Amino acid sequence: MKRNALIRCAAWLLTLCAVMPMAVACGDDTEKQPETTTAEKKETETIDENDPYADRLKVSDDRGEYDFGEYEYRIVCTDGKELYVQDEDSADTVDSAIYRRNRAVEDRFNCKITVVKDASMGDDPVAYVSKVVSVGDNAFDLASAHVIGMGGLVPNMYFLNWYDIPNVNFDKPWWSDSNKDLLTHNDVCYVAIGDLALTAMYQAYCMFYNKRIGADYDMPDM
Repeated sequence: MKRNALIRCAAWLLTLCAVMPMAVACGDDTEKQPETTTAEKKETETIDENDPYADRLKVSDDRGEYDFGEYEYRIVCTDGKELYVQDEDSADTVDSAIYRRNRAVEDRFNCKITVVKDASMGDDPVAYVSKVVSVGDNAFDLASAHVIGMGGLVPNMYFLNWYDIPNVNFDKPWWSDSNKDLLTHNDVCYVAIGDLALTAMYQAYCMFYNKRIGADYDMPDM
């Protein structure tokens, strides 16, 4: 496999899309290396200081400019395709944001973001990932599924260490702090949570605390 091509695709595309993603360590020798241009992206858009996300918009992605030669970046996912790819713009706020995000990445890096459709996958992408990677089939670039299922594949060395991917910076605001605090051990991280994982937000658990009852039992404030 041409490791550098896969690593660079993961680095430049994933960070900009920014899951519980796993960069998959498989591929073949036909992958095309992205071409680097000398021009850096010009900041032409004016940021509205009244925008509640103004501070976030000011954070540079530090990606530079790359041409992936119309590479098709393929995602295997547990959840619906619509959480990762939208074929057209929509009046729905989230769907429209997904569509515009992907178009911006595709236009900037000359690539196409797609979701893998394979009848053999069924409802078990974890088994599909294991089967595909174990035989060295270059069928996808990113696997996005529940951490428990995918985490069970980590000992098989199916995934890349995120710290080996150039220019991935977990200090950027689109990454979860848990990548550094909980999912990294001895400078190794195979599972990373970022803004691409909408399920990490809308399936988040919460706890309610009754402060009045807590005070009645002389418990400290949470």
